[in-house]
Amino acid sequence: MGDAAERIAATDPLPDRSAALRDLRAVGTPEGMDPLPDARLVTLVAAASAGAAASPRLEMYPKTLELWRALQISQAAAGVRREVGISLDGLLARLRSVLRGPTRFAVLGQ
Repeated sequence: MGDAAERIAATDPLPDRSAALRDLRAVGTPEGMDPLPDARLVTLVAAASAGAAASPRLEMYPKTLELWRALQISQAAAGVRREVGISLDGLLARLRSVLRGPTRFAVLGQ
């Protein structure tokens, strides 16, 4: 299972939750064992993997990411289309909507 999680996390672009779960369930479970609920399955395979982690949205991603890749993945999760991108103001607005309350962000170069 850990190997399956690492294959999923190495895919570019990363598969969505349903595709990742489909691939994980294709591995199968030991005979006599009931299938695990989605959340338990994803956290278990992430824990069994040396190179994959799981997001709270039950998506698999690599444990080690370069900054550009992390931003690329987070933009996709925020609904930003790859061909359009997002402005700095737009990114900060989305962060503020998620991190409610008085939040300041340090922006390099400003």
